[in-house]
Amino acid sequence: MMRQCEGKTVTGQVTFPLNFAAHRWVQNVPVIERAITLWGGGQKYVACAKKKVVNLPKCASFIQLSDFCQDPLLLAKLKFALGIAMILKPFLTEYQLDKPLVFLLKRDLECLVRKLLARFVKCSVLSASTGVVGMLKMDVADPNNHVSSEKVDIWHAAEQVLKAAKVSAHL
Repeated sequence: MMRQCEGKTVTGQVTFPLNFAAHRWVQNVPVIERAITLWGGGQKYVACAKKKVVNLPKCASFIQLSDFCQDPLLLAKLKFALGIAMILKPFLTEYQLDKPLVFLLKRDLECLVRKLLARFVKCSVLSASTGVVGMLKMDVADPNNHVSSEKVDIWHAAEQVLKAAKVSAHL
């Protein structure tokens, strides 16, 4: 993403991004947390590189970082992803053990899916669907089953970023 020596000079940060591996879902939480922590420094580095304070990298990761800096909602998206990852992590961690847990899988998976659905599906629809079969019959594509867009639970941290973005857009 950034050259470490230039990154230290420009941002003053001595920590750097963790590697993201799409197949290691349990490690998503620390990777996303580090990305959120370093986001301000990454933006500062891109701005300095574009002003020619430091050498302008031509690598794909810098171009990608530069594109991310154009997205005013990226921090909210990262915080939303962190919320999802934190819900998934206990489930993923528990089922990576060498213990016979398959008999608990149905119950735990149903609980996990219900937690995720509760963010955007009406409580009445969710509570009316009993058991796994009831959840499978639930029409999540039907807009009548969704909560209104103002009530979708995107986690408190993401909401705070969106509110701050709205305030700065009005200034």
